[in-house]
Amino acid sequence: NTVHALGDISAAEKLLEEALTVRQSMGDTGAVAYAYLNMADITRGNGDHVGALTLFEKSLALFREIGDLLGVAYALQVLGIVRADAGDGARAMALHLEALALRREMGDRRGQIECIEGIASILVRGRDQVGLRSAGRLLTAANALREAIRAPRPPAEQALHLKLMQTIQDPNEASGASGDWSQGRYLTLSDAVVEAEAAAATFAAKPAPPPTINGLTSRETDVLKLIAQGLTNRQIADQLFLSERTVHSHVYAIFRKLDVSSRSAATRIALDHDLP
Repeated sequence: NTVHALGDISAAEKLLEEALTVRQSMGDTGAVAYAYLNMADITRGNGDHVGALTLFEKSLALFREIGDLLGVAYALQVLGIVRADAGDGARAMALHLEALALRREMGDRRGQIECIEGIASILVRGRDQVGLRSAGRLLTAANALREAIRAPRPPAEQALHLKLMQTIQDPNEASGASGDWSQGRYLTLSDAVVEAEAAAATFAAKPAPPPTINGLTSRETDVLKLIAQGLTNRQIADQLFLSERTVHSHVYAIFRKLDVSSRSAATRIALDHDLP
C-alpha cells in the first residue's frame, strides 16, 4: 500500500501478487481477502473495471465466509462505487444500502457517513430534480456530521465531492433546490440515515433503462451519447463523475462492441439509434 501511495503502480502490483501467494499458502483467509481488496483498488485505478469487479467480489465472498463485518462493509461500498461507475445505479444503490445497514449495526459513525455520501453520489448521477434535492441534503448533512466527529474527507475524495456539489448548485440542474437541501446541516446521523434509505427506495422505484445496442452497458451508452455530442474524454469524465482513464476504458469497449475504430464512426451508429 505504501508503494502504491508513492505512485509506483507496477511495483505495488508485483508486491501484492507475491503477498497473495504467501497468504494463500498460509491458509490465512482474512489476509487473502484484504490482498484481493488492495489488488482491486489498483486494478480499478488502472481503468480495468471488469477486473476490479472480479477481485472485489472475491474479497467480499471471503469476508462473508469468515464473518469479517468490517471487511464486508468496505467491500460492499467499493463494489457499489465500481457498479456506479459502470452505470448500474440500481445495483450500486443496493450495495451501498447493505453496507449502510452493517455500518449502523457496528456503530461505525464514519462508515455510515461514507455510505450516505455514496448514496448521494448515485442520486446526483441520476440527475432528476427529486434525487438532486435529496443528494444536496445528504451531502450537506455529511459535511456537518464529519465536522462533528472530526472525520475530515480524505483529500483523494474531495475533488469528486466538489463536483457533486457543483452539479447540485447548478441552476440548470436543480433550480430552486438550495433552500431545501441547505437544511441538511441540521440532520442528526440517525435522521440522515433514514433520509438516505428513503431516497434510495425512491431511486430503486424508477423504471429500468431501455435496452442498449450491441451489448453496450448503460454506462457505455451514456459515454456513446456524449461522444456523439462531440465531447472529449476529459469533458465526458467531468459530466459523468468518472476519471479520464475510466472513460478511456469505456471508449475502448464501445469501439470493440460496435466494431468501429473512430469516434465519427461511433457517432454515426449513435445517430442511427437516436441516442443523443
